[in-house]
Amino acid sequence: MGRQQIADPEFINKLATGREDEIRQCIGCGKCITFPDPEQNVPFDGIMPWLKVGNCTINPLANLEKTLSEYPKPEAARKVAIIGGGPAGLQAAITAAERGHKVDLYDDHDKAGGTLLFADIDVNKGDISLLTKTLAIEAERKGVTFHFGKRLSPEEVKALGADVVILAIGSHEKRIPIEGLENAVPALDVYQPETQLGKNIVMVGGGLVGTETGLHLANTGHNVTIIEMGIRLAHEGCGRERREMLEHVEAAGIKSHINTLCTRIEKDGVTVKHQDGSVEKIPADTVVFALGMESNPTKEYEDALAGTKVYIIGDCKEVGQIGPAIKDGFNAAMDIL
Repeated sequence: MGRQQIADPEFINKLATGREDEIRQCIGCGKCITFPDPEQNVPFDGIMPWLKVGNCTINPLANLEKTLSEYPKPEAARKVAIIGGGPAGLQAAITAAERGHKVDLYDDHDKAGGTLLFADIDVNKGDISLLTKTLAIEAERKGVTFHFGKRLSPEEVKALGADVVILAIGSHEKRIPIEGLENAVPALDVYQPETQLGKNIVMVGGGLVGTETGLHLANTGHNVTIIEMGIRLAHEGCGRERREMLEHVEAAGIKSHINTLCTRIEKDGVTVKHQDGSVEKIPADTVVFALGMESNPTKEYEDALAGTKVYIIGDCKEVGQIGPAIKDGFNAAMDIL
């Protein structure tokens, strides 16, 4: 309940007035109570821990450096076009609409969520799926108009005639030069119904995405082995969140090899080189890769929109997690005057 008060201080009022579907439910990420932890490889970043208490991934108002009343008010209602309906775009839409602007949001999917739409399928990500639905409901009730099902070209965005354009076009899965990578399936494709997966799966890449996708696969009946070249799985994770994830990984029977380099991918498995120099062929029915994400390029949009105020937010500015994306969306919308 303490964390929930941070995630949505208005949640009791929303309950009392029948707006349960607008409550931003705490996702349990632990960012509000994360402290330096040498055992979990969380270094001290120079900010005293007590100054971080109360931060929140899903509430951009938590621990603001100044009060809302200190932000300048918009000089006029602006026509705002938001390109991309992930967490950054949705928060930008919500905040811009709250400040009196006319907001239209465009996305090439059939509903809001962006990259986070995988959570609608992942058996472990119901909290993230609920978050995107909550953000979309909040945006719609604040007057945001949604346009789904088409990726707008830079010229089409220019033709909208918006006073302000916010680019939140996300990221794509990184491909690095591993021999035979074309024989592997990108991690996010695992959640597409047309993707055919075998029983025995090798996951190349054991960061948060690879580990979480591997856990989903294990929990849906697959035998999973994770190959990670770094010193630990889910290296971006920290504290309680990561500890619990690794407990689930162990309980699901997932095998893992850290300090191990994948040197070749074939249709029947992968060849790896271990830290001691030994080489091994690990068989698989399907190989999946999770090698990080790269920002989708925005330059063509920026060139086409010369003379228009443009904000670049979320993963297309810098690949990151949900919290920075939501904060980006809030800050961009607050800057529209």
